[in-house]
Amino acid sequence: PDELEVKRGLKITKHKLYRYAYGSEEPQRLAIDTLEHFQGIISKAIIQKYSIKNRVSIEEMFGLIERLVRDVLGEEELNKLKEEIILIDSQAEHLIKEMRESRQSKSNNSKRKLINDIHQASDERRDTCMELIDKSRPDKARILDYVREGNIIELGCGEGAVIALLVERFPKSRVVGVDYNGYMILKAKKKIPQAEYFVRDVVYWDDFYKFEGKFDTVILAPILHEIYSSHGREKVREVIKKAFDLLKPQGILIIRDEIKPKDNQITIKLKEEYYRLLKDYFIVKKESEYILPYFRGEGDVKGRWDEDFEVLKGKFPNTHILLVAQKAYQPTEEPKKLEPVYYTDALIIGTGIAGLSAAIEVAPKGKVILVTKGKVRDANTEYAQGGIAAAVSKDDSPDLHLQDTLRAGAGLCKKEAVEILVREAPLRVKELIEIGAQFDLTKDGKLSLGREGAHSKARILRTKDATGRELERVLWERVRKFDSVRIYEHIFITKLLVKDGRCYGAQGFDIKTGKPVTFFAKATLIATGGLAQVYFNNTNPTFATGDGVALAYKAGAEIENMEFVQFHPTTLMANEKRTTSIIPHMPHNFLISETARGEGAILLNVKGERFMEKYDKRKELASRDIVSRAIYKEMRKTKSNYVLLDLRPIKNAKEKFPNIYRRCIELGLDITKEPVPVIPAAHYAIGGVKTDIETKTSIEGLYAAGEVASVGVHGANRLASNSLLEGLVFGHRAGKKIREEIAKMDSSKFEETTRDILPHMPSVSEEVVLELKSAQILQIKQAIQKIMWKDVGIIRSEKGLRKAKQKLERLKMELERIPSTIEKCEAENMLTVALLITNGALMREESRGAHYREDYPKSDDNWLKPTVQKYLLRENEILEK
Repeated sequence: PDELEVKRGLKITKHKLYRYAYGSEEPQRLAIDTLEHFQGIISKAIIQKYSIKNRVSIEEMFGLIERLVRDVLGEEELNKLKEEIILIDSQAEHLIKEMRESRQSKSNNSKRKLINDIHQASDERRDTCMELIDKSRPDKARILDYVREGNIIELGCGEGAVIALLVERFPKSRVVGVDYNGYMILKAKKKIPQAEYFVRDVVYWDDFYKFEGKFDTVILAPILHEIYSSHGREKVREVIKKAFDLLKPQGILIIRDEIKPKDNQITIKLKEEYYRLLKDYFIVKKESEYILPYFRGEGDVKGRWDEDFEVLKGKFPNTHILLVAQKAYQPTEEPKKLEPVYYTDALIIGTGIAGLSAAIEVAPKGKVILVTKGKVRDANTEYAQGGIAAAVSKDDSPDLHLQDTLRAGAGLCKKEAVEILVREAPLRVKELIEIGAQFDLTKDGKLSLGREGAHSKARILRTKDATGRELERVLWERVRKFDSVRIYEHIFITKLLVKDGRCYGAQGFDIKTGKPVTFFAKATLIATGGLAQVYFNNTNPTFATGDGVALAYKAGAEIENMEFVQFHPTTLMANEKRTTSIIPHMPHNFLISETARGEGAILLNVKGERFMEKYDKRKELASRDIVSRAIYKEMRKTKSNYVLLDLRPIKNAKEKFPNIYRRCIELGLDITKEPVPVIPAAHYAIGGVKTDIETKTSIEGLYAAGEVASVGVHGANRLASNSLLEGLVFGHRAGKKIREEIAKMDSSKFEETTRDILPHMPSVSEEVVLELKSAQILQIKQAIQKIMWKDVGIIRSEKGLRKAKQKLERLKMELERIPSTIEKCEAENMLTVALLITNGALMREESRGAHYREDYPKSDDNWLKPTVQKYLLRENEILEK
């Protein structure tokens, strides 16, 4: 290692010491581990003649070690350690002197001898401590139940504790141990000679792929948190990608690592980060948290496991996490070339809950192509916290669910569509459970049901506060099992192929190469999700730019009720600014689930006064439009740009909302001790591509499902937790209908028509470039967001709407002058959607549901009808019905 690597090692050690020296719940093990790690770095530093120049840093770290050891091992042990340090230091000085006098020390043999000499002084003491600690480490044995026999490798094997267990349990398997510390490898090899060993630094393995053969199981020791701390998430992604490449198909990855809820923000978010990093390559099969076994003082577990995690974690919050994942099929990693033209039975644009549900229905009987402009699980579904509504309890019924939904819809719901939604809900939820969805359960093993605003009964099924992620996981696992499904990621669809009133597929670009690609399909489903990115404050991921609505509109499909955009009342505001995540695609405004208010959270103004009773007798459980407007008005009254959400009335809020708790902690807020600042933000598109109850649009062969569609289940205002349900139910119905239609379609006629279309397709500009971050386009996008938030937001007026429309039209002209890029295509979609929302809001001269006009503050029965907009291809103008 060169000088830079030594600097990196010192930095890692220093960070580790700071973290371990304070608040540790199992200090003896950490003290010994820290000393061992530190001594290894000192050895490396001495070999590199680096210790003299950086003596201050080393002495500073010795001071931390001294404090740590005195606190946890006592004065006597500290004195022993000091004697060892003096001995090591004196030996080091002597050895450094020898190195200066003899250039021969540069040889590998001399370096190895020096390392051994330096370590020799502390071997006996360390061995005694490690032997004691190993006796109380049954956590290592936990992984054996998940190991797949055959070729097994552990990255970060240390002195071989896990290797010994593997060799004992799987005597016929090939076991490989890897660690960057050569001294530890020597000790492991001496104790367990049956295994193979390699000295490698997992972060910088240039020859990572030179192991003989692929592996059935890869085990990552607790090293990822250190890599994350010192190198960031991309380096962790690289390591996980390397583990992926080491594995055979369907191979198993096992991660053991630290989760420290009461420590610094780097380690707090690791669990969530691991999920994000894993999802690109693996399917998580098993997750558990557990207390480390060795404690001192009151409550000493003395090496025995108490399996009841709930009992221990209150007293000993420091935990480990065990993640077991299976290698997934990763389309972008396959060495296949993207051809310009593809033929399929069904083309599904979007990979959220609606798209995946449809694919599951079509796949057994036809070929399916799924395309997404990001990765497979880059969908709004992945970020949905709250839950999915279904009348599954004995004291509930679909009729009650129907009444609640119609009431929230403020007279614009299509009753037939709502009846389908609520009556199919229990069956669809049952199917999810059958394929592996894990919803929260009560102590007696029954479904734990929550209640949210405007629901008359508790009917919300949740997976803590990450329900969408769980549903996306099980549906994606199911889709992957079909050989008839092909997935293309990073495809930006720019045009639907329509001839004689029928859709025959779509055209777009491969974002990575900029090359055009065409998909011909007997049926095309738009399932692209939301559009809230057209607003400055929003809860949607960055890819939710309304592409599907814009596509359908430009193709001539009818677009319905675009003025109805739901604003979520409670999104987190940090330091009186919107919370911007460092994680790609994460929403600007972190949503605090409505379930929190259902569990008892209350709203306060900046003066600490509860205010919702002034606006609705249901208080915090009123519908979202009412709560959002109440907050908006209260902010005006108090001349503040936020209100407060108090979660302290919720019992066990930390356990019920772990993601919310962690996110707030990262921003210096503790929901168990103080109210948190919140503001409303654009959340959900109620309107969209007009469809019937079979998800058919006004264009033959084109279907739409999920948030992008307007089937009529939400009316003027969506009932909480009906969004995931809509995607599930109508995604299922779309797939079923498409399967029926493609079975009836004449294949020869389809092929003949596509042959006619191909020569006459408009040429796609070869000038589309891969530069995704044009400063000018970014400015236009931000301008759209600010215009929409200011004048087409929670409270509207004719004056503000007309001003917004003029500004948007000017931006449209400005955008036309910019050369073609994929980023420009996305900005054009945002402008199209923004104008559709503005036009709809101007047309509807009343207030209803999520649409509120100051100049028309009351509902008008003359407007008990939808607004429909359609792009006239010949006249190039908007037709208003």
